[in-house]
Amino acid sequence: MLVGMGAAMQAPHLRFFLIEHIPLMLLALILAHLGSRRARNAPDDQTKHRRAAVMYTLGTLATVVAIPWWRALLPGPG
Repeated sequence: MLVGMGAAMQAPHLRFFLIEHIPLMLLALILAHLGSRRARNAPDDQTKHRRAAVMYTLGTLATVVAIPWWRALLPGPG
């Protein structure tokens, strides 16, 4: 599996999916889970909403960074 890893690191698109995309998506999932968990355990409503908003915003930012924006949304012929 790791035989062609050196060649994959030279190609920016492959490196993105191997090294950046998967960890960032996992980070976004963890942040969303932590936001839910911390909001559930907050002492009052204001703290609950603030904690959830901060963690969900960080998770959303991680998701936006992990999206491969250079790829076509609907690749067509050509």
